[in-house]
Parts: sequence; C-alpha cells; structure tokens
Amino acid sequence: MTKNMSEANVVKLLHDNLTGLPSRLLLHDMIELELAHARRNGTQVSLFHLDPFPMSDIDHLFGYKIGDEVLKQIAKRLVASVRESDTVVRMDADEFAVLMPTVGDDEASIVIEKVTNALEAPIEVGELCINIGVMIGVASYPTHCNNAEELIRGALKAVKQAKAEHIPVVYHDGVADRSASFHMEVFGRLRHAVRNGELTLNYQPKVDLQSGEIRSVEALLRWPDSGITPDVFIPIAEKTGLICEITRWVVTEVARQMLEWRHQGIQVKVAINISTRDLLDKSIAAFIVDAFDSRKVDKSQVIIEVTESAVMKHATLAIERLSFLRDQGFGVAIDDFGTGYSSMAYLSDLPATELKIDRRFIGEILKSKRDKKLVKAMIALAHEFDLLVVAEGVEHQQQADLLKTFGCEMIQGYLFSQPVEADRLAYLLR
Repeated sequence: MTKNMSEANVVKLLHDNLTGLPSRLLLHDMIELELAHARRNGTQVSLFHLDPFPMSDIDHLFGYKIGDEVLKQIAKRLVASVRESDTVVRMDADEFAVLMPTVGDDEASIVIEKVTNALEAPIEVGELCINIGVMIGVASYPTHCNNAEELIRGALKAVKQAKAEHIPVVYHDGVADRSASFHMEVFGRLRHAVRNGELTLNYQPKVDLQSGEIRSVEALLRWPDSGITPDVFIPIAEKTGLICEITRWVVTEVARQMLEWRHQGIQVKVAINISTRDLLDKSIAAFIVDAFDSRKVDKSQVIIEVTESAVMKHATLAIERLSFLRDQGFGVAIDDFGTGYSSMAYLSDLPATELKIDRRFIGEILKSKRDKKLVKAMIALAHEFDLLVVAEGVEHQQQADLLKTFGCEMIQGYLFSQPVEADRLAYLLR
C-alpha cells in the first residue's frame, strides 16, 4: 500500500494538477531522451517557451478562478495545435513549453502559426469573452544548443527577449522579425488611442447608378495625426484582438451619429464593418442590437458588412451570427466578394441583402477582358439571389457607365466622393 501510494504521489508530482499536462520536472528528462534519438538519427529538436498574456491582468480583474479556467482552455488549445509527436508541458505560473522532436524549420513555423491561430479566438468563461496573446521563445538542437540545459535556457532567454521587445516570436540566436516589433509598437499606440478617444469615423457614399443619389454610406475608421493608415493598423488590431473593442466603439459611435442626423432631418443607411474576431465573439450580435434599440434607431437603416474571407473562415458561425442580425432587421453585405473561396457553395446560405465587388476587379475592368467577364458574372449571380450589387473602387466615369450596362445598382469610390467627415456628409445629403 505504501509503495502504491508512493507511485501515485510521484505521478501526481510529475503532472500539473490544473491542466493534467506533464510538469516542468519531467521536461529535462524528456529533452534528453529526444536529444539521444536526434544524435543517432541526425535530426533536429526544438523547444518552445510560451508566455500567454495578459494573465496577470485577468487574475487581477476576474480572480484566480477565472484565470485558472483560462489556463485550462489554453492548455487544451495547445495540445490540439501541435503534432502527435510533440509534448505540451506546464511550466511555472502561467507559462507553457512545447517539445518538438524530429522537426525541421518549416514544421516549427507551421506549429507556431497553428498555436498563434488557436489562441486568436476569444476564450469564453461563463459570460466572459477574454482575448489573449502569446509570446514565444524558440531554441533548437543542433543549431544553437547542444544539451537539455542549453535548450531550456535558450528558449527562456528568447521568450524574455520577446517580452522585452514586444515581439511575438524570438529564436534563441536573437533573430527576430523586425516588422513584428513595429506591429507591437503600433498595437501599444493603438490601444492608447482607443482608450483615449483618438479614433474617428469618416463616411463614404454608395451612389445609385440610375439616379446619381446617395443611397447609403460606409463608416470607415480613421486614426488622425498618427501617420498610420487603416490598411496598416486594422490588421494589427485584428491579430491582437483589439478589433473587438474598436468594433464596439464604432457601433456605438454610428448609433449616436445616426440619432444626431435624425434630429437634423437626415436619414441615410449606414454600413458597419465587422471582422473575423467579431464573428467569434458570441456577445457582439446582442451588443449591436442593443446599441441601436437603446437609441431607437431604425435597424433596417443599418448594414452589417463582413468580408467574404471572414465568412468562409468560420462559415457556420458566420451564418448563425449574421442570420440573427438579419432577423433583427439589419441589412447584411458581403464585402470584397470574389477574393475568397467556396463563394458559390455558401452564397445561397448567407442571409445577405447586398454584395460588394472588390476593387481589384474594378480597377482593370476597362482593359481586362477577364475582369470584365468576371464582374458581369458576379453581378448576374448576385441578382439570382436577389442581392443588390455595389462596385467598390470606381474612379472613372467609363467604369461607372460599363457597370451600369451590366445591371450594377450602386458604386462606391472616388468618382463621386472620398470618405468624408460626418459634417461634410450631412452637407452632401441636404
């Protein structure tokens, strides 16, 4: 009995009670076994040290019970992301390690991407949706390390460098993606801008090709005086999860602006963009509904725009979220159509009211026979599903004239107007 109890205690000691993963006490021996195999076969071994963030803030804001639940879900996602031959280990506090035997550089990069993507979706604990990120330090045998101690120290040193320099991934030799460093700098500045009211909205008209009148507008995010354009800061916001906070601000601001316009006697439909991250947030749909209901703004005057690629990435969930919003009275637009995949397969299932043809097909429509045929076919397809069609990026009258002959209902682009501030739009609408 004493021996059995002793063995049970040993097993318990070598595994983490919270996650069930091997503990750091096992890591050294596991590495030595894999190194022995690698030396015999001339293969590579890599060790990742992962530091999820902001775990200390989560513990402080929500308590250790919620923090523990987040760690358990992180552990499950890590196990699901790595190869069968890899081992996920619970290190001290909120940190993890991944031991990868018989691995090449390409395989390591693929696993890093899978891990990052796995932790991209918000972690749901009860009614909470918590966004996290992760810093990763990588050390490899035989490239820069020769034994278990050097691998462990190297990966730890690399993750410390990642944290110090705000770089998502650092290799033990110190090589880091400098563009990632720039991204983290932008992320820090953007988070400050969001919380200090530095973002604004401009509005770009969508014009009826038959009447020449403004039929609706698209709300477009701007960051004045930053020197950073939306095509740079929005992808960073999406990757870091900050986009969820930004989207809620955009929704609230559009609802406020529409109420103000109504008091001025102005009524126009407004389109709001939501991202892949937003589609993963189970509370966003209810938030959108409440933002407009609480201000008594007509939801039929609001269009929810989502890119085709975002829909295709999480098709079932996207259809569910968008169907709910459609049932609540919102319009739904599929943006950047033609740039994704499986468009035909899902178009009949999407609760869309509007389809927007991506600007890359419009730019060469006067010169390219291929683009001309594609655009014509897209418009015909959209009409088969009773969708209104908006062509983006229209800059020349000849483009507008051709689109009109194809039956396109609306255009959006510099031919009519660039994005303008709310006051300027009010002037155009009067």
